[in-house]
Formats: sequence, structure tokens, C-alpha cells
Amino acid sequence: MAIRPSTKLLAHIRRRPLVPLLLAATICVDAVLFVVATRDGIVWLALMALLIGQIGLLGMWISSSPRGWPIRALLTLVAVTVFGIQQQLLAVEPSAASWMTFAGVFAATVALFSLAVRCGLSAWRGEVQIKWRFSMMFLLGAMTLVAVASALLVRSNWELMNQTTLLMVAGEATIAAVCLLVTKLIRRPAVIVGIATAFAAMAGLISFADAGASRTDLPGIVVFYGITVAQYVIWLLAVRVRCAPRWKHENVLSAR
Repeated sequence: MAIRPSTKLLAHIRRRPLVPLLLAATICVDAVLFVVATRDGIVWLALMALLIGQIGLLGMWISSSPRGWPIRALLTLVAVTVFGIQQQLLAVEPSAASWMTFAGVFAATVALFSLAVRCGLSAWRGEVQIKWRFSMMFLLGAMTLVAVASALLVRSNWELMNQTTLLMVAGEATIAAVCLLVTKLIRRPAVIVGIATAFAAMAGLISFADAGASRTDLPGIVVFYGITVAQYVIWLLAVRVRCAPRWKHENVLSAR
């Protein structure tokens, strides 16, 4: 008997009980910060850290599994579009198209870096299995993704993508990949939190030294990277919390 996609989605949510709660909390926090944010304020800085971190999480999500990645990529494009519209509503220069291009490049870079981490870990553990079989749904999703991405690429604005911004994208993507690697290799949450805290502080100091900013900008830079890394770690740890499928409990009870 075939299992409907909706049934698979419900089963997936039930196995990860913290994900719906964390998703609802994330949406609420974003909405509140968006309402009270002003340009160049500390609230706007916190909102930017959260949004960039969420785009990085979507990039990790794209590379989480070979199944259904075109659908995840399309949802990421929707989030990138919403991000650009938000910046436009907040009167943040440059245009919304420029912010969408920045967010799209960042999500794609995080996806590639995360894929490299996952493939490296699989090769290290001897779990590499290459299968070149694709379903019709996969091909249809991939074709749709290519069409949408091509249309957006033609209308994209590369005003923000200078050398400094590209280095920032690479640095942020590296932070996301390192957080993914740490949560994959280490099982103790306390150790992960400690490493993430030190890593966020180090990233903030490196960014401060490279930008040549004044001392008054240092707290804001550290807070920015702290929020981004904390969001990565919280989500990656929440995804690890799983409940056993219901049918396993029923099989165990019937065996007894």
C-alpha cells in the first residue's frame, strides 16, 4: 500500500517533536523584530543575524538528503524572495533584487559547503553509496527549479556582490559548515555549545580585525556572530531529538 506524501510529512514531524515548536518560535521572533526594527539599530542587527542564519539553515536543509532536494531548493528561493522584500520594506539600501541575489548566493554556497561536509563524513565512515537512479517526480522538480532559478538569475542585481561581500559569504558559509561538522561529530550538547561559543567569539574578532572597525563596533559584531552560531546550533541539536516511530512501539508490545 502506497504511503501518501502528507502521511510521510506527518510521520516526519512526529519523529522530530521540537522542530514544529522551534519553527513557530522562529516565525514569531522574526515577526516581532521586523515590526520594531529600524535601520542601523541593534534590533535591526539582531534581525539580520537571525535572517542570515535562517538562510544558512535552509542551505544546509537543501543538502540534507538526495531525495526531494529540488522541492527544498524551491522553498529556499521563496524564503530568499521574502528576505529581499523585507529589506525593501525596512528601507534598507540597495534594492530588493540585490538582497535577493546576495541571499541566493549565500544559500547556494552553504548548500555546497554542507554537502562537502556530509560527503566527507560519509566517506570517512565508509558509508558512500552512489546511486544514479532518478524518479519522474525528481526530474520534474529539478526542471522546475532550473526554470525558476534561470528566470531569477536573468533579473538578478549583482550590485552587492563585490569582493568584500563574496569574502563575507564564504566566511559565513564556512561558519555554517563548521557548526554542521561539530554537531555531526560530537554527541554531547554541552561540548557543542562550548565550542560554538568560542567559535562565535573568534569569528567576531576576526571580522572586527579584518574590517578595521572601531572599538564601539566590536560588541555588535560579536552579537551578530553569536546570534548566527547560536541559531545554527539550536536547530541542528533540535533536529537530532527524535521519537521512535509508532509502529516500532506496537511491534515491541506485540512481541512481548
